[in-house]
Amino acid sequence: MNGFGRVKSLGVFLGILLIVIGVVFFAYSEKVVEVIAVIIGAGILMAGVLNLVSVLMTRRFEDRKSAQIFNVIVAVVFVALGVYLLFNSHITISAIGVTIGIFAFFSAADRLAVALDRIRQKLRFAPTLISAIVHAGFGILLIYSSISMFSAIIMLAGAYLILAGIMIILSTSYFFDFK
Repeated sequence: MNGFGRVKSLGVFLGILLIVIGVVFFAYSEKVVEVIAVIIGAGILMAGVLNLVSVLMTRRFEDRKSAQIFNVIVAVVFVALGVYLLFNSHITISAIGVTIGIFAFFSAADRLAVALDRIRQKLRFAPTLISAIVHAGFGILLIYSSISMFSAIIMLAGAYLILAGIMIILSTSYFFDFK
């Protein structure tokens, strides 16, 4: 098989893979959110374990025992937090939702400040004000109902992946840019 044939086969394979992942994201969005939360908890747990092993195995703190004790405490906190988040995935989702919600509020405040400045300058301000309202609404929804919002975001990501997969298959199968 020549190079272009391999690229075409890879494109079809990638398109099918994206469609499958998109269908899983769309159909099982709540499960995907839970899996992401578990992955985050496991990542924090592993970071804590690796940090703890690193601190206990190295001798770089021989002259600074207080720094070594501090690093051991940080590692133990990460391990405890990772274990806690593994068994309480809803806490992870809520924390992420609140964090993104706070950033959405900051963005809304920025857009509102720009809109007020545009009003003072007698410029068009409606799109900026609408953007501020949308950001504030998104922030409220994320803080109020993180799990539902994340499920909706995962469903949108699934729809995007399905469309991207279809476009990749079409572009590699039907658009003959090369022979």
